[in-house]
Amino acid sequence: CRIWPDSGTDAGRSCQGAPKRGSVQPVCHTGITEPLPPGREETDVERDAINRPDAAAMERLLEKAGHTTAGVILRLAWCQGLTREEIQQLTWADVAFFEQQIHLPDRVVPLEEETCACLRAQYRQMGERSPFVVVSDRLRKQMPPESISRLARTALDREGLVSVSLMDLRHDFIIRQLETHDWPYVARVSGISVHTLYAKFSGYLPRDRRRPAEDRDAEVDAFLLWKLL
Repeated sequence: CRIWPDSGTDAGRSCQGAPKRGSVQPVCHTGITEPLPPGREETDVERDAINRPDAAAMERLLEKAGHTTAGVILRLAWCQGLTREEIQQLTWADVAFFEQQIHLPDRVVPLEEETCACLRAQYRQMGERSPFVVVSDRLRKQMPPESISRLARTALDREGLVSVSLMDLRHDFIIRQLETHDWPYVARVSGISVHTLYAKFSGYLPRDRRRPAEDRDAEVDAFLLWKLL
C-alpha cells in the first residue's frame, strides 16, 4: 500500500497495536513485547502505548492476504486508518472508485492504489450479494465485529505480529501520515482533532515534525474551519 504525499491527492511512496495489561511491556516501534520486571506494575503511558507493526512484515502479510476478506480488513485499517466499527459499517456506496475516496460520516479518506484494487476485486466477487464491503463468506451477510477482529488476529499472528491489534494498525496509519503531512490534514483524514492528535501521537514523531503550542492553536482553527465548511 501507499502513503500520500504533501498534496494529499496522489499516490506516493510505499507504506511501510493495545498492550496486554499487567503482563507485557510494549516496545512501540516493533510490536515485540517483553515481560515486566517482577514487582513492577504497568504505567499509564505503557498501557496506552502503540505497538507499531514492522513495515516489512506488514507488506509481506498484505501480499500473502491478497484480495481476501482478511486482506481487505487489514488494508482498510493500516492503509486507510479505519476503525473496526467503520470497517464493519462500510458499504459499497461509501467507496468512490472513480474519485479514489472512501466517504465516512465524519470525513473523506483518499483511497490508495492497492487498496482500491483490492476493493475492486472484492466488489466483483461480493458486490451484488451485499451492500456491505466486509461480508461473512459463510453467512453471506455483514460480518460481525468479533469476526473482523478474529480474522485480523489470525493473520497478524501468522506473520509474528502477535502484540499488534487492529487499532494499532489505525494508529500506525495516523503516525505515518503525521510524518509527511501537516496536522490539519491528518485531522481531516483521521477524524481526530489536532489537540487530541498532538496529545496522543506527538511523542512518536521526530522533533522537527512536532509543533510548539502557539502553532497548534492555529492548526486547530484550520481544522474547525474545515469542519464548518
